[in-house]
Amino acid sequence: MKKILVILGILLSISLIEKVYACSCEWYGPFLKVAKGADLVALVKIKSYGSFSGDMPMSMEVEIIELLKGDDTRKTVKVWGDTGLLCRPYLRRFQSDSIWVLALFKSSEGYFRHPDEREGDYNISICGEYYLKIKNDTVIGLIENVNYNDPPQYMSLTNFLTSAKQILTSVEEEIPYFFELSQNYPNPFNPTTKISFSVPKDSHVSLKVFDILGREVAVLANRVFLAGRYELDFNASNLPSGTYIYKLRTEDKTITKKMLLIK
Repeated sequence: MKKILVILGILLSISLIEKVYACSCEWYGPFLKVAKGADLVALVKIKSYGSFSGDMPMSMEVEIIELLKGDDTRKTVKVWGDTGLLCRPYLRRFQSDSIWVLALFKSSEGYFRHPDEREGDYNISICGEYYLKIKNDTVIGLIENVNYNDPPQYMSLTNFLTSAKQILTSVEEEIPYFFELSQNYPNPFNPTTKISFSVPKDSHVSLKVFDILGREVAVLANRVFLAGRYELDFNASNLPSGTYIYKLRTEDKTITKKMLLIK
């Protein structure tokens, strides 16, 4: 009986952790603000859907018409959408043969992605205006200097591309626009890994590691950080193999991610 209760407790803990990971991100701004942090920004044409879950498309092939930011030289790339747990759009909004401007992120190792995502693939976020619709050579959406509830803006495609290239390729000392906690790298790891995070304003930051049952096992940071980007090392040589949770907490935000230690 005791063994059954322990198993039920672990399953409940995992269930609660999964719920934490359901998308609850904030809106981080209009396109020309959030696209600065993307790995690839391009004018694209949607070619076809890829993997499916039932009748829901999980990925799509997009043709790069014009590159605005990034160094990918391929003509087409694969973009992954939401699985039901991720802060990504459902891909049915991107209909075949439609034209968009997309700001994309490289797929990386981690739990919260589609199992078929591979190095070289991309994904897209809904935590800001990471995609803009193109219709009749007009860009439609929240492009710049607007708030979430403002009406969509309209800009000629020619003017947009000129402005976007200047803004996205300008060289400046970049201060992050929002608090961000990256997936640790490498993951899985043994016994060390790196954890990166961004702080958009001077803030007290706590970064702690917990085991699967919620017990604190390490404190990586607990002090004031100036606005900027940081990378910390985590050495788990004194911990057993298993899944661990790391949590970034500031005065007004908490972000949680999982990592896997395999010895």
